[in-house]
Amino acid sequence: AISAMHRLQQAKHVGKVVLSYPEPFSYKEEATYLITGGAGGLGRRLAEYLIEQGVRHLVLTSRSPASEALGAWMKSQ
Repeated sequence: AISAMHRLQQAKHVGKVVLSYPEPFSYKEEATYLITGGAGGLGRRLAEYLIEQGVRHLVLTSRSPASEALGAWMKSQ
């Protein structure tokens, strides 16, 4: 990760810089995870994924108000 950040700082790359983890990432059940842009479709899908992974505490933030559908989904969780 450090070498990737150095590469980004030099601004010599073209396109994206991709990081990979040597082993799967594990989510902590007792931790709280923040999702910015949480009122959109991608934010909701990410929240669903995290719940499937066992995450129990999520904070969804957005510049836009939550839709009625999102509010109903949140209440059902």
